[in-house]
Amino acid sequence: MAPAARPAPWATFDRLVVLPYLLLHIPITLFVDSQGLFLPASAIAAGQALFPFLPPREAVLPGWAIDTLQWYLGWTNDPIMRHPPHWFQAIIAAELVFQLPFFVVAVYAFLTRANWIKTPVLLYGAHVPTTVFPLLGTFLAPGAPLTAEQLQYLLALYVPFVLMPLLLVWRVSATPTVFPAAPAAAAAPAKHGKAH
Repeated sequence: MAPAARPAPWATFDRLVVLPYLLLHIPITLFVDSQGLFLPASAIAAGQALFPFLPPREAVLPGWAIDTLQWYLGWTNDPIMRHPPHWFQAIIAAELVFQLPFFVVAVYAFLTRANWIKTPVLLYGAHVPTTVFPLLGTFLAPGAPLTAEQLQYLLALYVPFVLMPLLLVWRVSATPTVFPAAPAAAAAPAKHGKAH
């Protein structure tokens, strides 16, 4: 009996870490992060929108998503999501235009083991940490309206979005191809002797 083929390198890591991260990020981007760009009607009327032609969040997002953000704000007091400054609205616009399609394409690529995903992952991995660092700086700045506990929550929520893109870069750069061929199972020993 021939031994079973070994799984392809990285298969377990991709299944348990990469794919859940990419899949989880799609609804987070659509229903939570997008609220940093689609502002409440009152904020648009007050001139706080970078893109005032966009509809208010009440017109484009389900009520449960808006309620989720309100729950999150009550828990963390995230000053950036509570009153999104123009620079943050621009970051969220880039997330919706560039990162959201990337997540969908990357899920497909990791499911089908497509090596062409290397360059998109490298671009993503370079882009995302540079967008998260200003947020972390805002939270850590003297005078930020956060308790020590709220700051810990925010760091626990945001730091993974620096680390995971860097981990993805390491993942696709660790081997010459993103999805090397699976090691072949050892061939069954040949039977020797003459047939009678």
